[in-house]
Parts: sequence; structure tokens; C-alpha cells
Amino acid sequence: LLSMREAAKTPGNSFRIHDSELQENVKRRAILRRGLVGITEREELFLALQPKVNLASGQVTSAEALIRWVHPELGFVSPADFIPLAESTGEITKLGRWVIQEATRLLLHKDMPRGFCLAVNVSILQFTDPELIPTVGRALKQLEGSGGTLEIEITESVVMEDTARVIQTVKELIRLGAKVALDDFGTGYSSLATVTQLPHHTLKLDKSFVDTITSDQRQATLVKAIIKASSLMGVELVAEGVETKAQCQLLRDFGCQLIQGYYFARPMKEDEFFCWISNYGHEPDLESLEKRLHARQNSASPG
Repeated sequence: LLSMREAAKTPGNSFRIHDSELQENVKRRAILRRGLVGITEREELFLALQPKVNLASGQVTSAEALIRWVHPELGFVSPADFIPLAESTGEITKLGRWVIQEATRLLLHKDMPRGFCLAVNVSILQFTDPELIPTVGRALKQLEGSGGTLEIEITESVVMEDTARVIQTVKELIRLGAKVALDDFGTGYSSLATVTQLPHHTLKLDKSFVDTITSDQRQATLVKAIIKASSLMGVELVAEGVETKAQCQLLRDFGCQLIQGYYFARPMKEDEFFCWISNYGHEPDLESLEKRLHARQNSASPG
């Protein structure tokens, strides 16, 4: 029976042999499914923060908040494993509310620079949650006077699920004072017409576009065109998954505004993030930031 269920998950004709690996995977999913119930009431979740660097100034005034789960039995659980499970069980709505509340707490933290912006991801099912707008509204009310800003990131798949309703919800989020970003741009099925219809402040260029821009001229030309188009539309563009100096330099030459990726920083826990921002978030220019981070990496290297 387990083999049949696993085989049914694969499109077309397929089969799956019932073996120890299958048994372990099923057992693990069962543990995760049970663990998701009431998870927001336990101290197993945290937000990892990854800075976004302004290529023109070297300043860091925004970051993305990424949910992380440390299970008491299984240890670190990848979001790729538990987010789809949370969506299938409906627990994603509670997780989503927790993320917004926790991001708000971080924005109000005494060590958070004034005027900082934190981005949080919102899934398809969260857009059907009647508490989404009230939750964001309460968060923004708390942030009044702090200078902090909450940004809601939605993927192309969310837009395509129910375009009219999503656009209406996005308009309400913006009316409340939230920023809106279109995440993973280029990986979904939306047309450019949909992108122009959806009110948003930020376009996030998916990592798959960035990976080969230094070796594939056609890819580089496409990325340059997207950056130019976003500028003409008055939309901020963030390039995700930047891992090398060459990628960073090329994106800067193309006029990209912000980059996010391992080249500058991995997602960090709260204390580490505040330390990083204090030490590197206020450099006078990009070259100074790169120099200091490079020196830090060298000093941390063994030998």
C-alpha cells in the first residue's frame, strides 16, 4: 500500500519497491506531520535573516526572513520538506501568521537599524486565509513610528492561482502600508502582462538566472534586459543567489539595485545577524564592504 501511494506521486506509469528507505521516508513524514501540530506554541522555529546589499552604496537596509525548524528528534528540517507538508495539512496558515509576528518582533528589536525592511514569504494557501489582512494590519500598527517596514513576498505561482483575487489582496496590503515583492521571477508561468497588472514594489530575479550570467552571453543579455525593464517600470530589482565577485560586478554594471546571496552573507540567526549588521551594514561604499568581508573570511580560514 505504501509503495502504491509513493508511485502515485510520480506522473505517468511508475512503480515503487517497498524497501527500508521507503519505510524510513514514510516514518519521517509521519513524525514531521505530528510535529507540525501546535508547532508555533513551542520553541522549535526561528527566522534566519539574509541581508540584501545595495550595489550603489554598499549599504544594507533590508533582509529576507526565512523560516527554520529544529525538530527535537530529527534536528534541522529543510523548509523544502516541511513547507509542502504544512500546506497539505493546512498548518501553513498558522506558520504564516507566526512568521509575520516574529518578523515584526525583530523589526522592533533594539539592535535593528531604524528604517529597516524585512521580507517574509506568503504561500498560495495563506492568500485564502481570512486572517492574512488582519495579521498584517496588526503588525504594521505595531511598527508605526519605528521606521520599520514589512515586505510581503509572493511567487508567480500564487499570482497564477487566482489572479483577480491576489491582485485585490495585494492592493489591500499596500493600502495598509506593506511593501510587496514578486519572488522567484522567471520560474513560473505568468506573462509579462500579469507582472505589470500586479501592484508591487520589488521584483526578485531567481537564482537560476544569475548562475550562468558570467559564462552564458544570452543569459547575461536577458538579465540585463529584465533589470532595464524593472527600472523603467519604477520597480526595485533584487538578484537572488549571488555567490561570486564576478556575478556581483556584472550585475552592478547592468544597473541592478540589490543583491542577495552567499557572496555577502548566508541566512543568519538573530544574534549573528545583529552582529553582522552592526559590523558591516554601514560601509561607505560597496568596495569597502567587500574588502572587510574578504578580510574576515581570510582570518576565519584555517591555517
